[in-house]
Amino acid sequence: MRWNWKYALIALVILLIEIAIALFVHDKFIRPFIGDLLVVVLVYFSFRTILKVKASSVAIGVFIFPLA
Repeated sequence: MRWNWKYALIALVILLIEIAIALFVHDKFIRPFIGDLLVVVLVYFSFRTILKVKASSVAIGVFIFPLA
């Protein structure tokens, strides 16, 4: 395991966007669809922050996660 500050910063920015969407956006498109899309991206960058594995391996795992 390792810590990658670049991916951690990206994950933090996406988390802040997610929080802003949850608090201030109450529509029928942005919150359910864009919010869900950003959660998957957030999970990807969170794993990339701490794991030293191939990007494709993480992407496949994160792709399978929302399908389950």
